Amino acid sequence: MRLGYRIALVGALAGLAAVLGPTHLKSAPVAEDRELVVNGGFEKGLTGWRVNDPAAQRLDRIARGHSGAAGASVVAKRSGPVALNDATNTVAKTTAGTSYNISAWVRSAAPFVVAQLRVREVTSGKLVSTDGQAIRLESKWQKVSMTYLTHKAKSSIDLNVIGWNVPSGQALQVDDISMRKITVAPLPVPPTAIVTTPPTTKPTKPAPSATSTAPAASSKPTPTAPTRTTDPAPAPVPPGAAVGTASVIYRGQTISNCLSARGIPSCGAFMGAAIGGNADPSSREAQFGATMGLRRTYYQSGQVANAVRTAKADLAANRLPWISFKEPYSWTDMANGKGDAWARDLALQLRGVGGPVWLAIHHEPENDGNMPEWVRMQAHLAPIIRANAPNVAFSIVLTGYNQVMANKPALSFEALWPGDGLIDIIGIDPYNNYGVVKNGKAITKFTELKEYYAKLAPFAAAHHTHWAVGETGYTQAAAAKDPAWLTRSFNDLVSMGGIGYAYFDSTLNSVGTWTLDSSVKISAFSVAMKNSVRLP
Repeated sequence: MRLGYRIALVGALAGLAAVLGPTHLKSAPVAEDRELVVNGGFEKGLTGWRVNDPAAQRLDRIARGHSGAAGASVVAKRSGPVALNDATNTVAKTTAGTSYNISAWVRSAAPFVVAQLRVREVTSGKLVSTDGQAIRLESKWQKVSMTYLTHKAKSSIDLNVIGWNVPSGQALQVDDISMRKITVAPLPVPPTAIVTTPPTTKPTKPAPSATSTAPAASSKPTPTAPTRTTDPAPAPVPPGAAVGTASVIYRGQTISNCLSARGIPSCGAFMGAAIGGNADPSSREAQFGATMGLRRTYYQSGQVANAVRTAKADLAANRLPWISFKEPYSWTDMANGKGDAWARDLALQLRGVGGPVWLAIHHEPENDGNMPEWVRMQAHLAPIIRANAPNVAFSIVLTGYNQVMANKPALSFEALWPGDGLIDIIGIDPYNNYGVVKNGKAITKFTELKEYYAKLAPFAAAHHTHWAVGETGYTQAAAAKDPAWLTRSFNDLVSMGGIGYAYFDSTLNSVGTWTLDSSVKISAFSVAMKNSVRLP
């Protein structure tokens, strides 16, 4: 299930640190331009703001906000989401590749309310990209902030503050909304800089049919250049091999030689979740009665520092981080090398977090662009990441539905495979949609994830890689029908050779009631976790 695209849920850009070779350069100086938000402090009443659905929500001005003499209150007339929307798009005309710092102060007296700061980039009425950041609210004011990088020229940017799970009669309060363009001074390139060149032989994707005899395209020798080196492609690791020397805790016992340096277990599978939207998992773990073995988080390209900080905290708590990033440039530009410095900086920073990390760049790509270019981007980035960060497993994450249920040849596992020896983990995001209402009708098909595993596991084995579930969920209706579904889907994954399972415990951009807000789901999750691998 998609997280906006993507809910990049912690922190803001502090400049990309160009870390090249062994030399660590300081971040480029960052300057912010003028304030773009109209009446973000609500000192001029409610001018410049509206609600999306006046029948379901009401916009009021409050006498005391986070600062100054006023703030805004979006009151729910019936339980559900509420949205504060800029009356006119805050940015009328974009320049591609421009970064903005965006923030707001939010609070709510109601429990379990999540606030999401969201931007939507739109061209001619069509959505180009959307992204956001969310936090679980308290009665005190909290700041939510993010960085957004524009994708196209001449788009506009729509700015919203959304409250999820707001009970009827309760409110999301907002103040001091801000959006400013970022100016980053260029960094000098040291003489020892490593510039990645494409491999001399491109990774070969599987042929479209077993009888195809077309030879792989030949590649020209790479010209000799003393200041250029090539990030080598990793050698394939057969699934099930004893790939690690580190120990793990598995079913209450310490198992030696189970975990590789990149966090690939050979004796079980990690289990965990994405909580809220990069929210602190400790309160949920208190309900589970144990620390999760795996934590899924999501970031924009300018949030490397936040991702590194969170990964360190997760490893300190014995959670394996599985993180997703949105790339800073288009798929084609990334594949052609424009984002190499960003990728290498990301790898080198993750190298220093103190433990293994799983990484994906632009997951669930199926409806986001030219898929061959996405494949080419993955094939280009994988060697850079893996050569510069021996503790990072490079993963790709697909929806799973397009490959297994929809059976679309252009989106098949084979069509989207970057090449053997490049990918450590292939992930999918399958959901049990039983009870989800679409077009006025409730879905009655009850999905067993074993159907997905049965197709993914053989593909992974044939291509010398490992597989995992990057997101999954089941509705409250599904939990009532079959309380053991969650436990069974994890146990099936372990028995069929999967190495990770991440549940999507969030309401963000969701079509179903995935959250673990019931004793039935909490119990099922807790039971499954007892059979999962944990970092010692």
